[in-house]
Amino acid sequence: MKEKKNQWDKKAKNYNRYNPDNSRFEAKVIHRIEELGIDFSQKNILDVGAGTGVYTIRLAKKAHFVVAMDFSSQMLEILKTDAIKENVKNIKTQVSSWSDYKLEQTFDIAFTTMSPALSNENDFLKFHKCAQTKIYLGWAGQRDSDILQKLFEVHDTFYTPPNGSQELKNWLNSQKIPFTCKEFDELKISTCKDEEGLEKYKWHLEIRDVIPQEKLILNVLKDFSKDGIITETTKNKMNLIIW
Repeated sequence: MKEKKNQWDKKAKNYNRYNPDNSRFEAKVIHRIEELGIDFSQKNILDVGAGTGVYTIRLAKKAHFVVAMDFSSQMLEILKTDAIKENVKNIKTQVSSWSDYKLEQTFDIAFTTMSPALSNENDFLKFHKCAQTKIYLGWAGQRDSDILQKLFEVHDTFYTPPNGSQELKNWLNSQKIPFTCKEFDELKISTCKDEEGLEKYKWHLEIRDVIPQEKLILNVLKDFSKDGIITETTKNKMNLIIW
């Protein structure tokens, strides 16, 4: 657990940060949730695996109060910095894993997006019990990255896209808990400078317990670099699950 925490702390400085632009993917997700009848106004919300706060700050602008929980202290420091910039004062951060998190109240809404925090039946049950309304956005078996695909190939291993949403759906069905599920597709173009590429893509290998070979990584990244900028294209499929 400590090693994984350190890896996410390392990732923090290159992770997506809050952006108020309403054309952003996370803004579209929030809008879709509201279209499905969820009202965030005056609600107490628990954001599990809040990360750098790309959703948290958006929620806090609508809600009464948000507890942002993540086991990466570095991610939460970025969240706090960006919340101050946005003059958002109704967020409390808490450094913890989900399994260790002490629930001291029942929330109106529990919220988690693209987080490894919920990974087994005990995690699902705890999430189910902690709030009246539960909102989960998770991978649905497709995360086709042109760079990651090639990197894993040259390291003689396979890149298996995460599929946490199917595991959650299986658990909900086994417990006979009704839910709503909506599919999201995303075409994501991300860039970084050449000098940032090695560290960024080493992380993706290390988090999956693959030993990174720097020469192999640099050789792959050359094919995706132009004018000092590396461009990655990713096709994602996600499920939004509400119950």
